[in-house]
Amino acid sequence: MLLKLLCLILASNILIAISAIHIYWAMGGKKWGDIVIPKVVAKGEATFKPGPIGTLMVAVGLLAMVAVLWMYNGYLLFPYFIGFIKPAIWLIIIIFLLRAIGDFKYVGLFKKIKDTDFAYYDTRVFT
Repeated sequence: MLLKLLCLILASNILIAISAIHIYWAMGGKKWGDIVIPKVVAKGEATFKPGPIGTLMVAVGLLAMVAVLWMYNGYLLFPYFIGFIKPAIWLIIIIFLLRAIGDFKYVGLFKKIKDTDFAYYDTRVFT
C-alpha cells in the first residue's frame, strides 16, 4: 500500500512538473525551447511551431491525468466521473504508448533521425 502511494506521488509530481514547464512555455518562456521541438536536419527548422493555446492544452491535459490517477487509486472522489475513470486510464496508457512509439522519423523510440539535440534528449529523457 505504501509503495503504491509512493509511486502515485512520484508519477503525480513528474506530471505536475511537466505541466508547469508547459505553462511556462505557454506564457512565453524560452528555456529549453531549442531542444524540445524536433528539427528538420537539412534546414534546422522546427517540424512544427506550437502556439500558446496548444501548449496550455497539453499542460491542462497533464494535470487532468494527475486527477485521474488519484481518482483511480481512490484518493479523489467525484461521483460524476466514476464511469469515466477506467476509460481515462486506458486513454492515458494509449497516449504515452503512442508517444513512445513516435512518428518513425523524428519522435519516439523508433525514430530514424537520431543526430539532433532533440533526438538525443528524446531518447534519454522525453520518451
